[in-house]
Amino acid sequence: MTDKDPFPNFTNWLHYRNAADEIKESNPEDAERIYRAGIEKFPDNAPLLGLYALLLFEQKKDFDAAERYFERALAANPDHYANLSDYARFLQNVREDYDRAEAIYHKLLELDPEGTIGLINYGLFLQYVREDYDGAEEMYRRAADAHRYWPDTWSYYIDFLLEVREDAGRAEEAYREVVGYNPDNTELAEAFGEFLEKDSGE
Repeated sequence: MTDKDPFPNFTNWLHYRNAADEIKESNPEDAERIYRAGIEKFPDNAPLLGLYALLLFEQKKDFDAAERYFERALAANPDHYANLSDYARFLQNVREDYDRAEAIYHKLLELDPEGTIGLINYGLFLQYVREDYDGAEEMYRRAADAHRYWPDTWSYYIDFLLEVREDAGRAEEAYREVVGYNPDNTELAEAFGEFLEKDSGE
C-alpha cells in the first residue's frame, strides 16, 4: 500500500471521508489509503481519525493499530460522541476491558442523556456483560422514551421484555404505545399484528 495522496486537490477533510465512505465496504484497502492520506493532511481531525480506527477495528481486524488511532482521535477531541461510542465497543468486545468500557458509557450519558447510541449500547453492555437486568431495562426504556417516534429504538425494549422478562403483557403495552406514536408506520403495524397472532396462539 502506498501513502501517496490519491486526491491531492482535496482541501477539506470531509472530501476524504466521503470518498472513503463510498468504497469502504467493497474495497477497504483503498478506503484505508484514502483515510491515511486525509490524516496526513489533517493529522488532528478527530472524526477522520475515528473513522479510520473504526475501519481498522471492524474490517481490517488490526486491533493494535485501531486502538492507537482511537487514542489519537480522543486526544484530538475527548468529547467526540461517535468516537467514544466506537472505542467503548472496542474495549468491550476486543480487549474485554469492561471497566474502561463502562466508564466511557457513563461519559456518553453525561454528554447526551438522551443519546440513542449511548443508551442502547450501555443497555446491551449491562444485559450481556454485567447481567444487570434492571439497569439494562432502564437504559432501553430511557431510549424508547427519548425517541418515541423511532420504532427501531423500541425494539430493544420490547425484545428485552419478551426474552429476558418473559412478560408478553408488558411487551404488548409497549407495542401499543409505540404504534400510538407511529400510527402510519405499516411495517410496525404488521410486526405488532404478528406479535398478537403469535401470543394468542401460545
